[in-house]
Amino acid sequence: VAPLVVVRAAQRLAGAEPTHRTMVVAEPPSDERRGELQKLWAEAIDCWVEPPGADGEVIYFCPVAPSNATTEEATAWLPAVLDSAQPFGGVYSLTAFNPMGEERPFGVNQKQNEELEAEIRALCSAPGRRWWRSFGFSKDWHEKGFTVAAPQAEVVELARKYNQGAIYRFYRDTADDSSALFKRETVPVGLDETEADVRIWRCPKPPLERAEPDWEPPATS
Repeated sequence: VAPLVVVRAAQRLAGAEPTHRTMVVAEPPSDERRGELQKLWAEAIDCWVEPPGADGEVIYFCPVAPSNATTEEATAWLPAVLDSAQPFGGVYSLTAFNPMGEERPFGVNQKQNEELEAEIRALCSAPGRRWWRSFGFSKDWHEKGFTVAAPQAEVVELARKYNQGAIYRFYRDTADDSSALFKRETVPVGLDETEADVRIWRCPKPPLERAEPDWEPPATS
């Protein structure tokens, strides 16, 4: 059996537009690149940083069922997340990194994420809405982002402003009798035919440097 590779998380986002936001421009990817992105979106591992009810925990998810069953104690935060998701049909993960899958310098990506965060704060200022930080990574890749409980249409519109290919929707499928915590739906934004829907489970933190929420690439001289 091939080892599990933690691959790129989907391009995602959410918020409301600040006055002086840099325009994000990227060319649509080739058909070959679209296929690569769809595969990445299906296989990606996500991390939520201190979601509601988690008491400061960092929660990792993957689309492969772990060998050991998740304990009730390990999912004590789950009711708070489901309560946040219920009015909106799920919660949505997003980023301003790497529009349309086009690699950008870390500093440029961080600047876009700072502007996106301001928009998310405005979006989630309405009653019943929440947000927290999230990210995706592999042994040689790390992409910071956010997860929000807000209307899908508003999240998609914001993602479009940042020229993203897709966002994630996490939701509880009551008809699913598996042990998965959620289903993760890839919602198209700038790219069509990006569907990559999977069950996801909580998983241990991978033993990788880029699994750290505050990871940054080394400074170059």
